[in-house]
Amino acid sequence: MKNGMVKGFTAVCLAGAFLFGSPLVVGAQIPACISLTEIHPGMQGKAVTVVDSSGRKRELKVNVMDVGWGERNDIYVEFSGQAADVDRGSVHGFSGSPVYIDGKLAGALAWHRKETYNRYMKVTPIADMLAIFDQPSSCDGSSVKMDGTAVAANIAKVGFGAGSPVGVAYMIGDISAASSGTVTLVDGSRMLAFGHSDSSMKQGNVNAFMTTATVIGSLYGPVDGNRFVNFGPVIGRISQNTEKGIAGVIGEYPHYVPIRLTVKDKDTGKEVTYQSKIAYNEEMIGKLAGQMVSAGIRKEVLSEAGTAAQVHFTIKAAGVPNGSYSYEDVCYRQAGVNSIAGNRLAQALGIILSDAEKDPDVTDIDVKVVVSRERNTASIVKVV
Repeated sequence: MKNGMVKGFTAVCLAGAFLFGSPLVVGAQIPACISLTEIHPGMQGKAVTVVDSSGRKRELKVNVMDVGWGERNDIYVEFSGQAADVDRGSVHGFSGSPVYIDGKLAGALAWHRKETYNRYMKVTPIADMLAIFDQPSSCDGSSVKMDGTAVAANIAKVGFGAGSPVGVAYMIGDISAASSGTVTLVDGSRMLAFGHSDSSMKQGNVNAFMTTATVIGSLYGPVDGNRFVNFGPVIGRISQNTEKGIAGVIGEYPHYVPIRLTVKDKDTGKEVTYQSKIAYNEEMIGKLAGQMVSAGIRKEVLSEAGTAAQVHFTIKAAGVPNGSYSYEDVCYRQAGVNSIAGNRLAQALGIILSDAEKDPDVTDIDVKVVVSRERNTASIVKVV
């Protein structure tokens, strides 16, 4: 790739959230902004982000190199001083870090050219990001208002706001999947981040968990680097995903599908149950559910060599006869039986969710897997 998005990805366990309660009040507002016409090469500014486990928001000096650069009409900046010589510029996870020029918000760190290492960045203009707020929302009413007191406490605990790390979680619970970036601004209960799209989701109206995050540290490589985070509790819902950034609503809990996975090792008698929530995105539910099954089996089975798996799952959905679909099968493979089991579930969900004539409305997924080293297969003896 010629250009690299500065966004981190990880899969971790996340805390839950309290629903209902007092309303949420967030006091931050859109700061004074500077337009592209007011910015010119040679101007100096700063990017604000969290670099290490201290949680302190650092100011990284930048110099404007060009304005209206490339097809995206971005601002092109170079890190200078300590930001370049000691901190070595930007890494994946800094996307969305607000950039201020003349004390006004100019935009958000978004992209870097890999051949320029981490020192040169493209900044998405703030006017382009603010336009995301004007996009129509397709919220179906299934999201739930959260306990404002609990959310406010979680926000205050990490100082959540412009320059803070933020998590975008597609699945939370015992097995989770999420990406991270940086908050550009908070306006009341509205939030903007990333400065580019989240490549894990389609663009447009989306549905994902917004979480707090705390930085573990940043690791720099010869031409690239990553910022590592721990994800915190859910504080809202990601609602928009565009090429100029993502937007979300603080204090709104996303519509989700609960999923349970029970893995039993027949040989040892060990049985473990995992429970997670998948944010309701029809194009992602099957993939994430399949990955959860695969990860759960892989975690509990020490060796997959010559392993058989009895797979049974039930999917509750309005779009299937009698509101429920059940499947049972036996899988065997010398290696990788976990992926076969996960693929079976992903394929079934894909069929249900792709029915254009019916609203699938998946409401529950329950999976039971029994693994053993006994080979439950048949051989063809005779064909007549």
